[in-house]
Amino acid sequence: MMLLRAFLYCCVASCYWVVPAFADDLQQIQARLASGQGDTAQLLQDVNVFLQQSPNHFEALFLKARLLEKNEQFALAEEVYRETIVSHPNAPEPYNNLARLLVKDGKLAEAQSLLETAMHTHPGYATIYDNLSQIYVAMARNSYGKALQLNAANSPISLASLNIVGNPSAGFENKTPGSDTSNSETSPSLTPIQKDSENIAPIVLASTNQKPSASKSLQDRDEIITTLQGWAAAWSEQATDVYFIFYADDYHPPGQSRIAWKKERRVRLNKPSWIQIGLEGINIKSISNEVAKVELIQEYRASNYQDKTRKELKLRQTEDGWRIVEERNLAKIN
Repeated sequence: MMLLRAFLYCCVASCYWVVPAFADDLQQIQARLASGQGDTAQLLQDVNVFLQQSPNHFEALFLKARLLEKNEQFALAEEVYRETIVSHPNAPEPYNNLARLLVKDGKLAEAQSLLETAMHTHPGYATIYDNLSQIYVAMARNSYGKALQLNAANSPISLASLNIVGNPSAGFENKTPGSDTSNSETSPSLTPIQKDSENIAPIVLASTNQKPSASKSLQDRDEIITTLQGWAAAWSEQATDVYFIFYADDYHPPGQSRIAWKKERRVRLNKPSWIQIGLEGINIKSISNEVAKVELIQEYRASNYQDKTRKELKLRQTEDGWRIVEERNLAKIN
């Protein structure tokens, strides 16, 4: 009986040590990767051994996908990221990194969908926001490239990777002009713009006041939403040439010439070290005679200023798409 009790005690005690031991193993693998020690093939083998004991361990799965990327096994990395998303749907990192792989293959629409989902799980995540903005700008360039005489192939985008799980270190406040986070080993802080809202820029929700109508009207609404997404993203990215194409050729504010307006806007868009534009509560009030009226709430955040404003815009359908023809502030929101 005494021997049996001793045996059972040893079994129970060993169970308490298994998890910490494996946790230490994973931390060692991560440390070796961060320090550049060991080849990726050996590190990948070590992670696979760990996953045999804990097949659904989030950090191990995420690390495996990253190692597969470093080993240029992109198809396998994509599979592991998808597997991780299924088993851990509320973690933003695999959505972001999978989107990064898809962008390399030119799959912008699917990458956009993944990043929007990631934004809903963690609103305000700076890297995801920046990546999503880049995709919106790229899609805007593709849609409106004719107006700018741009070749999309000459404007490749490279999304930033999230390489550390649950270790926020820098938000928008630390963003500097020209900074490149594509190879960063740290992830930005979770900095929500709004405490109780998932409608974080540049994700835009269609009006809840839409009425059943002909497919042409629904298509127009979708195109207007896309136009506003691109406009907000171009503004956030401080991509002035792309920003201007969302305005009609004859647009100019009252009492100011178009030339003067463009000159002033270039200065204002490029002055802050970073800009973040949020749109919410979009209400497409009417569409008639190729003109649409829209009300929305715009949240402007920049390195030197921030405010929240209710705005009214009028858009006109042109050969190149919907364009802003009028823009005015209705009221500031405290």
